[in-house]
Amino acid sequence: MTTRSAVVGTAGHIDHGKSALVRALTGVDPDRLAEEKERGITVDLGFAELEAPGGTRLGIVDVPGHEGFVRNMVAGAWGMDVVLLVVAADEGVMPQTREHLAIVQLLGVRRAVGVVTKVDRADPTLTAVAREELEVLLEEWGYGEAPVVETSVKDGTGLDELPRLLESQLEGESAPRTDDLLRLPVDRAFTVHGTGTVVTGTLKGGRPRTGDRAFVRPGPGEIRIRGIQVHGRAVDEAVPGQRVALAITGSRVHPSTVGRGQDIVGVEEWTEVGAVVARARMLPHERARINPGDRVRVHLGTAHAMARAAPLGSEEVGPGEEGWLRLRLEDPVMARVGDRIILRSYSPVSTIGGGQVVERNPPRRSRRSDPYSAWTAILDGTPEESVEGALELAGWSGLPEALVPVESGVPLPRARSVLQEMEGAVRTRSGFVAPRWVREGKQVLREAVLSHHDAAPLDLGMPLEAARRTLPSRAAPGLADALLEEGVRAGEMVFEEDRIRMVSHKPRLTPEGERTRARIRDRVNEAGLEGIALSDLSQGKAPPEGLGPVVRFLEREGEVVVLEGERVVPAAALDAAARKVREELKGARGLGPSDFRSVLPLSRRHLLPVLQHLDRLGVTVRTEGGREVVDPS
Repeated sequence: MTTRSAVVGTAGHIDHGKSALVRALTGVDPDRLAEEKERGITVDLGFAELEAPGGTRLGIVDVPGHEGFVRNMVAGAWGMDVVLLVVAADEGVMPQTREHLAIVQLLGVRRAVGVVTKVDRADPTLTAVAREELEVLLEEWGYGEAPVVETSVKDGTGLDELPRLLESQLEGESAPRTDDLLRLPVDRAFTVHGTGTVVTGTLKGGRPRTGDRAFVRPGPGEIRIRGIQVHGRAVDEAVPGQRVALAITGSRVHPSTVGRGQDIVGVEEWTEVGAVVARARMLPHERARINPGDRVRVHLGTAHAMARAAPLGSEEVGPGEEGWLRLRLEDPVMARVGDRIILRSYSPVSTIGGGQVVERNPPRRSRRSDPYSAWTAILDGTPEESVEGALELAGWSGLPEALVPVESGVPLPRARSVLQEMEGAVRTRSGFVAPRWVREGKQVLREAVLSHHDAAPLDLGMPLEAARRTLPSRAAPGLADALLEEGVRAGEMVFEEDRIRMVSHKPRLTPEGERTRARIRDRVNEAGLEGIALSDLSQGKAPPEGLGPVVRFLEREGEVVVLEGERVVPAAALDAAARKVREELKGARGLGPSDFRSVLPLSRRHLLPVLQHLDRLGVTVRTEGGREVVDPS
């Protein structure tokens, strides 16, 4: 049985005892930097491990409380399962306490435990006030059921109870999926002598194994995982929810090319983006508003980038409001649909809101387009609705199967099963196309073929290449062929001679075309085996369909044969010539044109096309020594 792993993150104001609490619980000092020890504050992320009474391994991320290091705090908070909100008994709730709790709530952390620290340094009245303030704050941000415990690292008050409370918050939570896409947001990178480059982070998905191939995004590309550790223990594989260190190797791998803000992923097609659409929720204070063109700070995973924001569907997204934002990033980041983001103002810097990514690298759309229903389906719908919404946003080009979990946010196995069961979608050489575009594509092709029949009633059908060009140029390669094949299977269309036609279409002549047919037939029959040039047939008035289509119609009807693309000969005359050659020359070999003139009295110019026609029919065979007349007996 696999031991359950989860990540607990501290949050709270500077100097409220977060690091001391972690040290007392785990025996590990999370302040690893010399600056941290010198100044007595946490500057960067610290990590420790705690085994709860029920066996759950809790990876503890100690985040900085100083306002100037909120960027580092967000990087640590992104992978939390439970937040440990810390308030000092002698100071109570402070501004950074509120901002930290807002951040973890915007990041979707659903479980919390409140901790009143330093109770040994405050009288009971101050402790009671601090506890009440903490309980009110938790209630205000949707954590009304969170337990609160009073602690002291000096005399051990509450320290035995805290691990049990943390573990209880995970009851009923489903275990992280090990069969989803591999993803490790990197929060540290360094060199270990004898090992090489090592990266650390909280594993979000997948099950990396020693020897696996993976990719650094953005960054140096393909890597190999040469070793794995979980809190200092060497293991062959890791599971989501664990604090993981990966020793990696690659031709361009070095701590200077790998670091915080990058991701280790297992899908080569999953690459960084320069823009996202997000459903944003602004905090309810006056400064929390976004207008078109505002420059904002975007925190996504362990990455941080500046961006230009554009509200979609409204003039602005104001305090306490929800709305759609297009964020054009100044630096590329890794993103998956459903990822939580934090938005902070450019200057002065403060947290103004957060949201969820709903589309990666959104294209420019006309004002008449309506992506909002697809966005809502992706974030709020069933897995089936999310996958279909992602395919719909992808448009005519569709999505490669490997990217469907990335663009829909649906876990890998479920996304695959949805694709297999989805009615109306089409799989092309490059991926899947949504039912909506399949329906529109079928209609476009159907109308194009019908229009061709109207414009060229004598044609057998629309040339396939012309039919393919009726779909938009961005359509997935092979989409037109797949839709036409569906039309054939449905009994609506027929492929014939590199053309496509509706089943109901039969080439037909107009009344004027029938009169032209009679004139052509008379002149061709009059010319006999010698035939008549198309240019000579064109003398006189041509029908609305044109002369060429009428001749091709007569050829399909078996009335004439066009030799060398220019001479029209009665089919009956050619049949008679074939019979005569067989009767008089069968079995003869080494024949030249002059030998055939005794049977077919034609000039050399007219005879050679007839002989080539007989070759095609198998009446004669051309050899090095001349032609041979096949003896059918």
